[in-house]
Amino acid sequence: MKICRIASIELFLVHHIRGQIEATISKGHQITLICSPEQNSKLKEIYPAARVLQIPIARDISLFADIISLWTLTKLFWNERFDIIHSVTPKAGLLTAIASWIVRAPVRIHTFTGQVWQNRQGWRRRLLRSMDRLIVLVNTRCYADSFSQASFLHKEGVDPSSKIAVLGKGSLSGINLAVFNPEKFPFNERNAIRQQLGIPSSSFVINFTGRINVEKGVRELVSAFERLAELRDVHLILVGPMEESASALTADLRQRIRAHPRISQIGYISDPEKIFAISDVMCLPSYREGFGNVVLEAAAMGVPTVASRISGLVDSVEDGQTGLLANVQDVEDLIKKILQLIDDQPFRARLALNGQKRTREYFSEEKVCHLVLDEYLELHRLFNNRLV
Repeated sequence: MKICRIASIELFLVHHIRGQIEATISKGHQITLICSPEQNSKLKEIYPAARVLQIPIARDISLFADIISLWTLTKLFWNERFDIIHSVTPKAGLLTAIASWIVRAPVRIHTFTGQVWQNRQGWRRRLLRSMDRLIVLVNTRCYADSFSQASFLHKEGVDPSSKIAVLGKGSLSGINLAVFNPEKFPFNERNAIRQQLGIPSSSFVINFTGRINVEKGVRELVSAFERLAELRDVHLILVGPMEESASALTADLRQRIRAHPRISQIGYISDPEKIFAISDVMCLPSYREGFGNVVLEAAAMGVPTVASRISGLVDSVEDGQTGLLANVQDVEDLIKKILQLIDDQPFRARLALNGQKRTREYFSEEKVCHLVLDEYLELHRLFNNRLV
């Protein structure tokens, strides 16, 4: 089959769905990858067997730029005649849905991984919600990466006919269990990583991995940590890029992070598993999420999670079984849940064991890749039958 995978930013193609892309190539399918141009792009290096195209796709609404992108995609889809076009990320999803519908591409797919409008109000919320509804309307098939997200989209009128499906138990891409394997990090190596970061071997390590912005709950996490640091021997590691957007941290909060002697901010790294290896708990107090794949990465490494009780995360964290859920934007409840895991080591170990077992059973990258490729084959077969 001739398949196109498209996202607004390269990160999704390099990190989030890498396993699916490699599995698609290994099965002998022709694949074209599309994302916005980026300096020092690694796509061609990582996927030498794939065709890589860089087409500007603005993340925010930009009428002129969006029209240009839509025209470019429409011409490409008309010329290439892809069997399957599969998008992820909001803006890429909208432009791809329209362009692929215009040329009547046979199989048009979009995967939802969270809604940017979920916590917004007024006309912006209505506009962005209507864009997602259009994506559902004109695509052949749509997926959500969690059941709670699919339910939310249905209740919000984005998916009134319950067209959105969930593959397996959820997750956009599953977890590479060969990479996120705690056995790769013996005690001496874990201790060396701690020493590099200036963290004592006896300290309890809280890990946040993700985009560092307000909507990820970093403000509440830092406030909770400052209180916890007065009560226990704890250290916080922030892994991920500091965002410069409407959801960016305030200058005061950034200064508090830099000034605290027990907060390590290490930016984006290509091997987050080494930080999970020295962590005792993952904390993800987000305001909105799709599924929260990082929770599964932590679980595979034997690290339980304290997360917000919101759609998406209620699927990736089983409250009281693989982690704990705290009230969203509630610093006191966040402190309470983290303290519970600090002070009850047997309970923490039980959560860790349950999380590892659940991740290996349902969320391996191999399992999710099989589900995606099976869907491709089934949709392609259905379309061919209609032509007969």
